[in-house]
Amino acid sequence: EAADQGKILVVLYGTKTCPWCAKVRQNYLAPLTRNPDAAQRLVIIEIDPELALPLDDFDGRATDHRTFARTQAVRQVPTVQFYGKGGVRLAAPLVGMSSEDFYGAYLEERLAVAAKRIKTIP
Repeated sequence: EAADQGKILVVLYGTKTCPWCAKVRQNYLAPLTRNPDAAQRLVIIEIDPELALPLDDFDGRATDHRTFARTQAVRQVPTVQFYGKGGVRLAAPLVGMSSEDFYGAYLEERLAVAAKRIKTIP
């Protein structure tokens, strides 16, 4: 649905018990949801790779959070990935949080790359 609207699907792979995931969620992704410009170009969701909650994959097939995260090669939380139509990856994943000082810049960089790439995908 996000790609049909020309929006980037931003997925945070994180757990409720991960303190770094909470920082990414609260300090970086939540502010984007309150930004009207970002809201027009992004859809942000969260997938918990430890849970078997149901969801549909990019092809509309039923799966669950754990299985989907595994198929997306998520091995560490937090991981933020950027998708376009059909699950095409638009930018390199942002894995872990090695530096809070630079995390915002890394996120903005990947969002810029994703914004350019989404325009080229039919």
